[in-house]
Amino acid sequence: MLGNSINLTALQHFLKDKPNLSNLKFIDLFSGIGAFHLVLKELENKCSLALDKNKSCAKVYQLNFPNTPFLLGDINDKKIQQQIIKTEFDLLCAGFPCQSFSKAGSKTGQSPELTSLLKVIKKKQPNYLLFENVPNFLLYKSSKFLLALLTNYHLQISILNPKDLRIKQNRPRLFI
Repeated sequence: MLGNSINLTALQHFLKDKPNLSNLKFIDLFSGIGAFHLVLKELENKCSLALDKNKSCAKVYQLNFPNTPFLLGDINDKKIQQQIIKTEFDLLCAGFPCQSFSKAGSKTGQSPELTSLLKVIKKKQPNYLLFENVPNFLLYKSSKFLLALLTNYHLQISILNPKDLRIKQNRPRLFI
């Protein structure tokens, strides 16, 4: 398990039947220490930019992927948003914070990071999007805003639990 609680096997399983997701440039937002990067690199994709606000995650990510441009900062910062928008990419990956949607979290359903992410998507309109979060996200209004923004995209939504893939981890995750 790397960063953002993304199980590598679950992510690989979600991506296995998506042939268009190779030889792309991608950005890795809320990158943690690089689970999206590791799996997408296997599919011959190239990371154009990674972003996280956690200094420890940034340090490990940069050790793991030293040739990837990395932004240490908060997506809510307008300057950071502009840098993301100026970056060339086909695929936007985001394991945005789940605390306000999680059964164990604050359950507010409000996320300034998601709002900022939606602004970036509206302005940039990348060809592909890949999100990871908690399944509970679908119960909140925030998910309706996200899904409404994605009307021009072919959506595939899956909830995968690593235990169903013979991994000793019982942690269902939502992939969009």
